[in-house]
Amino acid sequence: MANIELIKKWDEVLRYAREYATGNGLHKSEPWVRDAFNDYFTHHEEQVEAGRVMSFGGLSGSTHNREVMAEKVYLELRDSLDDGEAKRLRDTLRGIALEQERGRGLRR
Repeated sequence: MANIELIKKWDEVLRYAREYATGNGLHKSEPWVRDAFNDYFTHHEEQVEAGRVMSFGGLSGSTHNREVMAEKVYLELRDSLDDGEAKRLRDTLRGIALEQERGRGLRR
């Protein structure tokens, strides 16, 4: 049985990412994308730990998994965006994926 909540959260990530990239819609700013991304990622990793869904390939919560997720979002939307929108989205998603790592560096 599919995890309906996870599917809804994924759809939200894609919707906000598309709106951010195109500038069309109610969720056009980066914080919307970041919050949706982090919410989905946290829920996904919990489901992986519970054995309900497949991992992104790395350790739960890892930067690797965040980068894979960012690339999955980008690849799913790439064909519906022009080159400028796609670059903007990819750069933003990479930044969001690496935020966790940068945050760790600031605490040293």
